[in-house]
Amino acid sequence: MNQNTIRITNLFFIFLVCQFISCTVYSPIGGPGTVAPPGTDPGWNNPSHQIIDFIGVNEAYRMLNHGAYYWLDLRSPNQYLYEGTIPNAMTGFEYQSLRELEGKLYRLNVNRNYVIYNEDGYSMASVLSVFRNLGFSNVLAISGGFRAWQSRNYPIEINYDFERTVITTEQAYRLGLNDNFVWLDLRPPTEVQSRGYIPMARTGFHFNNQLELMNKIDRLPRNQRYIFYNSTGQTLSGILQIFDNMGFRSVYGIQGGFNAWVNRGYPITGGIVVPEREYISVEEAYRIAYNNRNYVWLDLRTDAQISQSGKIPRAETGYAYSNIRDLEAKISRLDKNRTYIIYNADGRNLDNVLASFEKLKFTNVSGLQGGFNRWKERDYPISRDTPGSVQGMVSPEIAFRQNFNSNHVWLDLRTPAELKRSGIIKDARTGYHYNTNRELSTKIAKLDKNARYVIYNSSGAKLEDALVVFKNAGFRDVKGLEGGFVAWKNKNYPTTGTSEAATSDVVSVDVARNQAYGKGTVFLDLRAVDIHSQTGTITNAKTGYHYSTIRDLTTKIGRLNKSSAYIIYNADGKGIEEAVKAFKSAGIMNVRGLAGGFAAWKAKNYPITAPPNQNLRPNPETQRPNPRNTRGNQ
Repeated sequence: MNQNTIRITNLFFIFLVCQFISCTVYSPIGGPGTVAPPGTDPGWNNPSHQIIDFIGVNEAYRMLNHGAYYWLDLRSPNQYLYEGTIPNAMTGFEYQSLRELEGKLYRLNVNRNYVIYNEDGYSMASVLSVFRNLGFSNVLAISGGFRAWQSRNYPIEINYDFERTVITTEQAYRLGLNDNFVWLDLRPPTEVQSRGYIPMARTGFHFNNQLELMNKIDRLPRNQRYIFYNSTGQTLSGILQIFDNMGFRSVYGIQGGFNAWVNRGYPITGGIVVPEREYISVEEAYRIAYNNRNYVWLDLRTDAQISQSGKIPRAETGYAYSNIRDLEAKISRLDKNRTYIIYNADGRNLDNVLASFEKLKFTNVSGLQGGFNRWKERDYPISRDTPGSVQGMVSPEIAFRQNFNSNHVWLDLRTPAELKRSGIIKDARTGYHYNTNRELSTKIAKLDKNARYVIYNSSGAKLEDALVVFKNAGFRDVKGLEGGFVAWKNKNYPTTGTSEAATSDVVSVDVARNQAYGKGTVFLDLRAVDIHSQTGTITNAKTGYHYSTIRDLTTKIGRLNKSSAYIIYNADGKGIEEAVKAFKSAGIMNVRGLAGGFAAWKAKNYPITAPPNQNLRPNPETQRPNPRNTRGNQ
């Protein structure tokens, strides 16, 4: 073989080697001519080699159109709905915790290749650890996340097939420019006619119950994209759930509803629409309404706010609300023909409140511009009275801090079983459990309507219904305890344990001595004069209530204050239950009998006042019972 032949043969061999190398350079798809991701080795595409690492945004872009990788968007719906996604990226992998993410990743094939990203690339190391622990073969996270991709002006697509969620009016307006959406107006026909509607919306979807809505949307295509709205944006989650249950794939509800859309100045069609509802300045309100009894002022702030900063004089409190439905329940009892001025702390977010008044057919309601804060800045009159609306709720903190226990009568509305299980709030009156409003009305009929009351049940639920009963019965000042007995007890505020004090008409001498004696409870001696003149009485007990018949007793106690708490006793406690029933029949509900009577009290050496003939001091004035004497001669 000559030299030339050898040279040609060597060149050909070198050419074959080069071709082999060029065909085996690794890349995301393992094909010829592509570049392997940085930080990888020749075995990266082999499932036995696990590659879990970061990748630069430029390298990620070069991999965009290679079919071997699946792209996962880990951002929230609000982010990818507003900003878009990297083309073909799969959404629905947002998470609040790594455990939640782990649950979503279980449905993926661990042997496939993935590129993942979040908003800014932070915390992705822990995310990659989740993939690693689950056994994924090849996962690359984009350094800098979606922001880095966006900063390079790399392609982004708007994909509206996300999920059923709530969007802002701004997002709705942006999406409204897309013809692929069908808009549904869920408001009543009267409101559509009077106020108009969003131009592209289809009307006729108002409903009174879930079944009616289901029947109306059942005829709509499931694969279409929908945006719906009602008046105020309330109950959107429940409506979205109905769409979900009916198999709709892409549905969005507008936060704040039609009211928010109008107040943003976005286009509407038809109707007579007033974008801004009626407001009144504090100057005008002070000038024309402050001293005018034809105006009713409603304070929408919480009891804590009112207690701290005061309120506008004559304003009715008790209208703080947790949601619009709660507010509507409270104002529905008001006279719709009166003229109202409503205010909160700063005058913000009153549009939805005014809409609720309008919805309930109130004819004249104005919101106070700037709210209470601006009224206070003008040095206009402020009342610092303790909130005392008959419809009001009071927090345990306010009730305890302002010593409601001493200046209010507390009524426990729970069942006897609940009382026995958990006790009562200190000094509360029991016996007011009810099954119907009529039953409650009967039980409170004989109470002093001018006294101040706090009522509570277990959790505070439905107390507003009870407050209405009190109001209709003519009570002037009744508060409901927010969170009920549970909230009070969780604050470690004073309660009495499970005892006769909470569960029975008869109380033991120990409970009477420790929980009632000297603490505002009035003790009444039902024994005859000749008896207590010989044996003495419980110190400070009132005498003169001996009786021969129940009618006789009823006559004698008719002069007592029905709002006070009483413990009554006779010689030995026998038959005391009948006397307790007589008291309750006379409208004195907070009364208990002393088990064992005076004899049991004296046997415990609890305080008594000795009869005059047993007093050892010769001074004639000491012949009268001495209230300072805690232990008399026995």
